[in-house]
Order: sequence, then structure tokens, then C-alpha cells
Amino acid sequence: MSVPTVRIAAVIVSLAALLAGCASVPPPVDAVAKADLSLRKAEQAGAAQVAPLDLRQAREKLLEARNKMNQSDTAEEARRLAEAADVQAQLAEAKAMEAKAVRSREQARKSVDILRQELETVSP
Repeated sequence: MSVPTVRIAAVIVSLAALLAGCASVPPPVDAVAKADLSLRKAEQAGAAQVAPLDLRQAREKLLEARNKMNQSDTAEEARRLAEAADVQAQLAEAKAMEAKAVRSREQARKSVDILRQELETVSP
């Protein structure tokens, strides 16, 4: 084989490998499932009341990821959207858990205040 023929063959093999790599992006099933689980956990934690914007954004990103996940040319974008939805849902859940902790702390403080008042009235 001549040098130009070897170069052409190398270019063809490289292009074929590149195209095969691009065409074989699998649908991000695991990323979408993880985001869906995080979204459900956020909803169960009460994020709809505390972090409605974060929850809505997570839902929108997850829906868009689902719409794009089975299209080979947008599978990578679907994965990124699913990961972003997962993070947004986790943020919403964290905000809901923080709000619950704040409410619990406030209730505990009120209970302590009531007990102190009762002790002051009973003490001579």
C-alpha cells in the first residue's frame, strides 16, 4: 500500500469509530429513574409547600429528559437534564426537611418556655 492509501484508510477507520461512538449513546434510563425517585422523595417531604419553584423546575427538567431520552441524537442532553432534575429535586427535599426542622425547633422552644413558666409559678 502506498502512503496516501494508508492515510485514507486511517481517516476512514477513525471516522467510522467516531460515528459509531456518537450513535451508540444509550438512553439515560438510570439517570431518569434516579431523578424520578428524588422527585417523589421531595414531594413526600412536603416540598410543594416550602419549595414549589424548585419542585416545578425539577418536574419540568424530568419531563424534558423523558421526551428526549429515546432519541439517539439527544440522549446525552436527556442525561444532563435528568441529572439537573435530580439535583433540583434534592434541593427541594432539603428545603422541606429544613423547614420541618425549624418548626420542630420552634415547638421545642415553646415547650421549654411553658415548662419554665410553670416552674416559676410553683417555686417559692
